[in-house]
Parts: sequence; C-alpha cells; structure tokens
Amino acid sequence: MVDDVTKKALYAQQVSMTTWSPAKVAQRVREVFVEDPGTAVAVARCASFLDPLYVLPNTNGSRNWGVFQISDARLRDLDGTPLRAFDPDWNIRAAHRLWSVRHDFHDWPSCEAALKSTPTGKPKSTPKSKR
Repeated sequence: MVDDVTKKALYAQQVSMTTWSPAKVAQRVREVFVEDPGTAVAVARCASFLDPLYVLPNTNGSRNWGVFQISDARLRDLDGTPLRAFDPDWNIRAAHRLWSVRHDFHDWPSCEAALKSTPTGKPKSTPKSKR
C-alpha cells in the first residue's frame, strides 16, 4: 500500500523501485560479515529472501524492514529510518553492528532453522569426568 503522493510519483516514473538482485545482496552480506558469511547469508535469506524492499508487519503495529528485517525499535537504536533500512548496504552494515554486540545472530530468533542448518564453527566439547 502507498499513499497518493507515492502512487503518483510511481506512475509518473519520478521514482524507481529497482534495487539489488539477491545475488548482489548475498555478495555484500559475505563482504560485510567476514567472520561468519555463510550464516549471515542464511539469516538474510530466511528474513527477507534477500529482498532489500521486503517489509513485514507485526501484530503490534510495528514493522521489520529490508534485507535483515530490522525492527522499528532497532532502527531507532541505530539512528535509522525505514527509508534507510531499504538501502541494502546500510541495512547489511546495520545488521553487522547488531551482530557485533555479542558476535551472534540473537536478533533474528525467527531464523533459528537457518542457523541450525548452517555450521558456524566447531561443536562445543563436553567436560570429561574425573577418574
């Protein structure tokens, strides 16, 4: 849904809805998330199908925006806006800032299946019992 001003601008071809291809998004995610590129691409694919213009409305009236589906609340934390979140490079770099806090993908719990299917490192060893 768009308002009348946006609809008129689209019809008059004053703006464009073109954006990055999924391949270009995946490439940029790998470049930014050098520490864990495979998992980062899997999370982005899970979150938005690698679509920079993807928007997901939430039941509480808020929304998630762009490649990494950054929420309204997180956008405020990152000094972002929905418009900035539609810029794939900004969105990917902002997601990396979120990731960098704990070096994990806890901000994307709905993509747990993607995380489980992508190896992220060596399994943790269990302590051996003392003899």
